[in-house]
Amino acid sequence: VASSSSSSSASTQADIIIPTDDRHDEASDALAKRAVSDLFSVCSHIQNPRLYRPGWADACRVQQDAEAGGGASGGAASIIATRDVDRGRVLTLFPIHALGLRTLHQNTIGSKSKTKNKKKKNGQTTTVGDDTEFVAYDRDRDGELFDAANEQRAGLRMRLNIPLDTGQPAASVIPNGNRHVLFSMFLPEKPAVSGWLGGRMRSSAADGTGSNCVTIPLPGAAPLCAIVATRDVKAGDEVIQTAKPLDPDDMGELKRIVAREHGRDISTLGMHIEMACESALAGQGRGTG
Repeated sequence: VASSSSSSSASTQADIIIPTDDRHDEASDALAKRAVSDLFSVCSHIQNPRLYRPGWADACRVQQDAEAGGGASGGAASIIATRDVDRGRVLTLFPIHALGLRTLHQNTIGSKSKTKNKKKKNGQTTTVGDDTEFVAYDRDRDGELFDAANEQRAGLRMRLNIPLDTGQPAASVIPNGNRHVLFSMFLPEKPAVSGWLGGRMRSSAADGTGSNCVTIPLPGAAPLCAIVATRDVKAGDEVIQTAKPLDPDDMGELKRIVAREHGRDISTLGMHIEMACESALAGQGRGTG
């Protein structure tokens, strides 16, 4: 596992002001970064098809759109349901090709930005501007995708912000939602893996018309996320992600259905997530390098 970081715009959340407490912030940041590295390591193992196959979440396939120039040479593709899936059930999981932590430094707005470059055992950390991003990834497999030559392409990759409620084990190691934003990164260059087809489906219009699914953090197992049916989906239907935020009540109901219908499978994944969080806590005080 390697790690890197890059700048992000502070303007998007400049209305959040964090009281200055350098010692608390440094300890919190160090723990959160260590947790991201440990969580990514665990999630990478879970996504290895030789070690784990999520049959319960494998209800989709990739269909290359021949009329759009698909096929082995690339082109547009659709995600198609391979079986009937009722509302609130999981269609597929969202892959975590990299896991990141955005640290918000709004308390430094108006002050001179600090820049740091320091090598770490598993990568490098670079802080530029007010907000910073720490990203854990597989250096051996994906290192070239994160080098300077691919910086422009990297900006086009999908980043999925992952909210952590108090019921998530990861909230114990990344507890400050006003300072830290956890996100996963989808790399379209990576091959599609059965059961992990999130990020590859088309999105609906802004009003949600034509959509039939939404991405939800797995209860008790975030940063792992699932693509969940927002209405009954029939075998052969195209899976289309909604671009419209769901009503909180609807989202809450879907989470409850997911927990009820897939609880046993999710709890297995949750145990691994808990171990990663415990590992991060155990390493507290030993530094991040």
